[in-house]
Amino acid sequence: MLLYRDITVYAYWPVKEIVKLLSPEFFSKFHQERIIRNIRLKVIWPQKQTPQIKNLPFFGVGGGEFKREVRLAPKEVDFSLGYAIYGNTVRFISSSKENFGFLVASPELVKMMKSQFQMVWNASKPFLFKNKKEAG
Repeated sequence: MLLYRDITVYAYWPVKEIVKLLSPEFFSKFHQERIIRNIRLKVIWPQKQTPQIKNLPFFGVGGGEFKREVRLAPKEVDFSLGYAIYGNTVRFISSSKENFGFLVASPELVKMMKSQFQMVWNASKPFLFKNKKEAG
C-alpha cells in the first residue's frame, strides 16, 4: 500500500486482532509513512474491537491530521479477518489464529468488494473520538 500516494483505502479491519499480529511499533511507523504519502483511510471496525486510542495514538481519527475516517460496524457484525481495497487490489489478512495474508489484483473483485464495503459502511455508526488537538 505504501507504494501509492494520494489515494483512499477502504478497510474492513479487526483492529485489535491485527495490532496483536503485527505490533504497535509496526503500526506507528506505518501510519506515519501513510500520512506523509497522503493515503486516506475509510475504515470499518467491529464494535468489540474498538481500541483505546489514548494507548495507541497512531489510531487517531480525523480527516486532517490522521487522514482516517472510522465507523463502527453494527453489533451483530463481528469479524477477525480483515481486508483493504486500494488501486486494483484487495489485500486480505487473517488473525493470528490462522496467520495468513494475500493480495488479489482484480478490478472486478475491487468493484464487488467496494460495493459490499459501502453497504456495511452505510449501516455503521461514525466513531467520534476527540483527539487532544480537536478537543481543545
